[in-house]
Parts: sequence; C-alpha cells; structure tokens
Amino acid sequence: MDLHNNELIEDIYLLAAGEYDLENFPNVLSEEVKNEFNDGSELSELEQSIYDLKERICDRLDSEDDSDITELDDKHMEMWRKMFYLGFYYGSKFSDRQV
Repeated sequence: MDLHNNELIEDIYLLAAGEYDLENFPNVLSEEVKNEFNDGSELSELEQSIYDLKERICDRLDSEDDSDITELDDKHMEMWRKMFYLGFYYGSKFSDRQV
C-alpha cells in the first residue's frame, strides 16, 4: 500500500478533519466518515485548547504570530497526518485478526 499517494486515505482524513465543504462538494464517503471536529466534540475542544495556548505564547512573546510556533504547529500536523495514514495501513493489514 502506497501511503503517500492514496486518494481513499486522503479523502477519509479530510472528511474526518472537517476539511470538505460537504454542502457544496458532496463526497460519497461522508455517509460513513463523520467530521470529528464538529462543535463540542473532544477533538474540537482539543483544537481550541491548542489555539488558546498558541495565543498565550504569542502574547508572552509580544508577537501576533511567531514563526517557530507556526513551524511547530505545521510539523505537528504533518506528524499526525502520517500517523493517520499509518493507522489506516495497520488497520487494514490486521483487519482479519481479532483484537
């Protein structure tokens, strides 16, 4: 399985991350994959906490935006995207086994 060029995994990732505008661009997978960042969800609350934390750090640095904080955030998102892909890969690899 090519983890870097898989349209199905990318579609699932983007749906779960709430990145698709389903009103204007419906996706057939959206019936099975929910937006995990809907208001009030655990991930939505974590995302808000991260945003608030970044704001407090920028306030302490007396900066509207700090390039290191932005880079840290970008790298963190890249890491979690790769983990999502790996989770999908391992899930499919071991799907015939009982846990």
